[in-house]
Amino acid sequence: MPAEKKRPKHDLKLVLLAFIAVAAVWAVLTFSGGKNENVYLCNYDSDCISAGQGCCDCNMGGKATAINKNYESLWNSKISSECGQRACRAVISNDPSCYAKPKCVSGLCKLA
Repeated sequence: MPAEKKRPKHDLKLVLLAFIAVAAVWAVLTFSGGKNENVYLCNYDSDCISAGQGCCDCNMGGKATAINKNYESLWNSKISSECGQRACRAVISNDPSCYAKPKCVSGLCKLA
């Protein structure tokens, strides 16, 4: 009988890296776009906060959106991973979303 080959240790590292990559893709897909995702769900106005809508928030010429406060860290991670070191304008935005208050409307966080 032939001797069994030992698996190199780097195979385990590759499997672990693949798992992390799949988890990251899942997180991005889960929390991007759709207004019916958990990140937008709420029961009370106090569940909602204002957050930067994209790579540049209101302090950098961008826009705001409303999300569930329990997902703020995940939201910020998603924005960071999508935007990287993208440069934004050093200007306070006067977009209406930047001055709107986050509210829970029909079970979804919205700016009003």
